[in-house]
Amino acid sequence: MYDRKKVLIVDDDEDARSFVEAILSSKDWDTFQATTGEEALDIANRETPDLVGPISSPRIFRSSCSPR
Repeated sequence: MYDRKKVLIVDDDEDARSFVEAILSSKDWDTFQATTGEEALDIANRETPDLVGPISSPRIFRSSCSPR
C-alpha cells in the first residue's frame, strides 16, 4: 500500500478550486481547499500537504501571509 499525496488548493474562486479538485481527486490525491491565505496556513499546519497551489489569485498570499 502507498500513501496518498495531499494537495492544498487555494483560490477565492470556488469554480476554479472545484475544477482542480476534480482532476486531482481522480488521480488519487487527497485534496483540501482554502479561500484565503490565513485559511491555507491553518490547513497546511494541520494536514501537512505535499503540494500547495494557489491557482490564479497570488494576492491571497500577499495579503494574508506576508509579514506584518
